[in-house]
Amino acid sequence: WTGDALYVYFEKKDANTMDVINGLMKKLGLPRSAFGIAGLKDKQAVTRQRITIYKSHLDKLGGEEVFLAALAGYGTIIEKTYHPTPLQVGQNAWNRFVIHLRAVKKIDDTIKEQIAKYLAPIQQYGFPNCFGTQRFGKGMRNFHRAKEIIEWTSDINSAFELKFKLQAYGSGWFNTYALDRYRKNKRLLDGDIV
Repeated sequence: WTGDALYVYFEKKDANTMDVINGLMKKLGLPRSAFGIAGLKDKQAVTRQRITIYKSHLDKLGGEEVFLAALAGYGTIIEKTYHPTPLQVGQNAWNRFVIHLRAVKKIDDTIKEQIAKYLAPIQQYGFPNCFGTQRFGKGMRNFHRAKEIIEWTSDINSAFELKFKLQAYGSGWFNTYALDRYRKNKRLLDGDIV
């Protein structure tokens, strides 16, 4: 690949995407607009994702090595390449999750049976692919902030923040309707299911 945007695929643990972005902004003195991401990853997990930055920002920093060293403070860099355009929120069409159940040997048989009982309907019906708390922020603040914007009771100056808050608002309503439909009749539509 060639292009003006450096794509870096990296793995992190105990840090969500915005922890990384905010840390890089502070450490490198760059604005939020310098970084491209396609979505947010949880803090309480081992996650892999891509982040992009334009060559023009790398040149101001003194080269890609400075950026890569700062990013390496948050995890392991797996791969890097250049691409014509940076990542944008919502660009990815899918996500993949692998859940590891640890300390299984220490769980007694009664609890294992309870876990199996809860997993049986999930294996049969799947489960709604709802948005998690990282989308809404602590205390649903992103959702409530979007509601204020929609109701014209609050102003917003950043186009990125506006887009993100409105996505949080739509995601909240998606969760409400998908979960309600699932609870009533176990009915999932294309796009609902994991």
